[in-house]
Amino acid sequence: LGALTQVESIETALVEDRDAGDVGGTSEAGDAAAADGTEDIAETEGTDGDGSENAENAGDGSPDSKSGDEIKSIRVDVDQVDELYGLVEQLVTSRIKLRRELEALDAQSDALDELDKLASSLQDTAMDMRLIPFSQVSDSFPRLVRDISRDLDKRIDFEIEGDDVELDRTILTEMRDPLVHVLRNAVDHGIESPDEREAAGKEPTGHVRLTAER
Repeated sequence: LGALTQVESIETALVEDRDAGDVGGTSEAGDAAAADGTEDIAETEGTDGDGSENAENAGDGSPDSKSGDEIKSIRVDVDQVDELYGLVEQLVTSRIKLRRELEALDAQSDALDELDKLASSLQDTAMDMRLIPFSQVSDSFPRLVRDISRDLDKRIDFEIEGDDVELDRTILTEMRDPLVHVLRNAVDHGIESPDEREAAGKEPTGHVRLTAER
């Protein structure tokens, strides 16, 4: 019972922190996010199709106009996302320990199930916040392949599939250098020169495809 009381206190503190964060949350422009190292996690209502502020809402201080400018997103610093992810891992570990200690107490099963759902939901949210599209790494690959093929006097038709697939930011960042190495080898050793390909009855242009899947 003492452990559950502590859990309830922690949950209450988390709710209060979340409410305080909602009140103080602000949304900056995309260029400012690139300058201070933050990640965009949502879009903000109150802008027209090309991203500019609606002039009527910007200049009108009436209650009706304020409802159109309601903040629907915040910007989260990368370090804060990492810290949140670490806290979530600690929470999940604590949940597992608590379940092992209390699983024999049938009277506490309902409260423990609620804690399970809360921790799992928080873990999923934190993991989703770390996801970035594969294109953030792969956008530079077409130029890389083009430069390599030009240096080696080869003709390459390069194609990327799944550039919208979202992966964990840390994993995707660590994958970049190995992928560059794979592409270099594919162009250098996997594709012959145009003359060699034609002599072998092939098209002078070779094809390289990079596919991302989940």
